[in-house]
Amino acid sequence: MPTPTPAPTSAGKRQSITLAQLSSYDDILTDVLVDHAYYWTTIPKNRPSYHPSRGVTEEEIAKIIQSHLIVDPDLDAAEAKLLATAGLRRFYNGLKTSKEQDDFRAHLRRYMRIYLPDCPFEVSSTNRYTIYSHEAAITARKYVKKGQSIKYLSGIQVMITAKEDKELAKRKKDFSIVISSRNKCAALFMGPARFANHDCNANARLMITGQAGIEIVATQNIDVGDEITVSYADNYFGEDNCECLCKTCEENVVNVS
Repeated sequence: MPTPTPAPTSAGKRQSITLAQLSSYDDILTDVLVDHAYYWTTIPKNRPSYHPSRGVTEEEIAKIIQSHLIVDPDLDAAEAKLLATAGLRRFYNGLKTSKEQDDFRAHLRRYMRIYLPDCPFEVSSTNRYTIYSHEAAITARKYVKKGQSIKYLSGIQVMITAKEDKELAKRKKDFSIVISSRNKCAALFMGPARFANHDCNANARLMITGQAGIEIVATQNIDVGDEITVSYADNYFGEDNCECLCKTCEENVVNVS
């Protein structure tokens, strides 16, 4: 797989977010806002060295979520309260530039929005792909019409090198890596959209927005209770997805030894 060549930058152009930066943002935010809060177990972290923040307590986070995102939604107030917690305050103050702080707050809001009353999905779990352990999944809690962008099911992507791709593969973790149709390079995406699993007859698709944003658009009508799925790539699970364990492959009795 070719390594992507960075586009030339000028002094006035903002540098894009890096894999290391995005990984660190996503790790602490899934720790704070998803693990044992929305999702009953632990989301795999991007960095093997990551340890849960000692400055975060479930009770404190739950109170902020309930008061400022569910009962009386106010993203500004919720952001301020969350950034004032010991763990997030320490992380945020350690960011070196205002650009990094802006990127972190933007990613924070992606995860905050999954708690808003008008969010049309919830984070659930499945053991379809790993059998003995659970991983995250996205389930519709509102009807989504074909062609409709699924509100708040968003993320941000960063291109990864062939070396980084191999390092992630060695760790055998649940990472959301897709092949960009634009430049044929591997891209890792993070944010709530990372929880959408693959299906060979997916009911939604990933769509790039702006320079690096990702949103998910329904390609079929999605009923309440349906898992929202996307297609990662034709050969993501071996040649012609011969090792795929998705629901469609199960129903069609393929890839069964």
